[in-house]
Amino acid sequence: MKQNAYKSYQRIQIKKEVEHSKFKEWYCEMVNHFNGLVFIRNFKIIFCYGKEIELIFDDGKILRKSVDQVDLIYKDQQKYQINEGLMSIEFVKNFQWQGRFGENEQKIGNWNAFWKGESLQYVGGLYCIRGKKQNKWVELIKNSRNQGYQVGRYQNDMKIGKWEYIYKDIQIGGGNYNGFGIKNGKWIELSENFQLSSQVIYIGDLRNGKKSGQWDIYYKKPNEFSHYELIGGGVYDVKNQKNGLWIELSEGFYSESQVIYKGQYKNGKKVGKWDIFYQKFESKRTDELIGGGIYSQQNQKDGKWLEESHSFFSNSQVIYRGQYDQGNKIGRWIIEQRLDENKPFKQIGGGSYDKENHKTGAWIELKDEFNNDSSVTYYGEYLNDKKIGKWEIFAWHQQMYQIYNYELT
Repeated sequence: MKQNAYKSYQRIQIKKEVEHSKFKEWYCEMVNHFNGLVFIRNFKIIFCYGKEIELIFDDGKILRKSVDQVDLIYKDQQKYQINEGLMSIEFVKNFQWQGRFGENEQKIGNWNAFWKGESLQYVGGLYCIRGKKQNKWVELIKNSRNQGYQVGRYQNDMKIGKWEYIYKDIQIGGGNYNGFGIKNGKWIELSENFQLSSQVIYIGDLRNGKKSGQWDIYYKKPNEFSHYELIGGGVYDVKNQKNGLWIELSEGFYSESQVIYKGQYKNGKKVGKWDIFYQKFESKRTDELIGGGIYSQQNQKDGKWLEESHSFFSNSQVIYRGQYDQGNKIGRWIIEQRLDENKPFKQIGGGSYDKENHKTGAWIELKDEFNNDSSVTYYGEYLNDKKIGKWEIFAWHQQMYQIYNYELT
């Protein structure tokens, strides 16, 4: 039986980064899949160096937090970065660290985590007088909704020895760090988006932090009776490059978007024929071929391709069919949709690209949140990749209203 908790997935992407003298801005797009619907929301993160962050949404709402409360911002080689694994609106809004500061505003003593104002028992650890993590720490696994933890020891801010990943009170992964804080030996790692609906782990060996030999990919369906099953993987050579046959997961892989790619690597680059498969939600493992194409020796898509939409999932099965020329889309591209796995794909849109990879002429495009329950399309003209003239909106193939005229500039 499906439960709503299984149907939630969020992806956040940084679209633009702007640095100023006293603050930094990140322009972001958040895509939410929830109960068969897709919601897209734009927001901006403003970081006032060393102090606080502001999340400003497209509806004008503002969320402010101290940088120390969420650990969303970190410094890497003198440049401030976003910890994308923690960049969840829910996380920033509800998660908070509490502890003491020293004379130089460094964290000292015991720090503990709180969620919606309530203490997360055991989550946290000790900072020494110099503001560095020491001894045993319990930290949250990103995206795990407070059900996953990583447990191990720090020495002067550096992870050492054995670390374990715990999810729902069961150890599901981990490995060892050497004396330099580098992963070494056999590891069971979690995917970047590990959560209830995307329980994906990677098993293999690391040599001084670099993957080597066979790495396998396992996935567990989001119910208490399932177990991890092998669904992909491949081999890393001595240079830490992928080589030979690989089966990989799509970036947004989760229970209702089980899309995998199968093909060959040569010296870390995709070459030759690659196939795209789709696995129906909670069915037996019978992968369906839904697309694919050819990569050139320069690791660029070439010739005829059939590829899934960036938000392909059970309630929005949309594919794009067309031609590539050394990585650039050219000529006519068709957009097709099917309502479920038992029905054929049918054309619902498309248009043409010129030799410069620019959209040109008449196009029928899909709304970002397009799905079976919200079949909204846009119809109009492009010139040099810019919309011109009158554009119209259609829902379920019936005209809704006219969009304003686009000026030719």
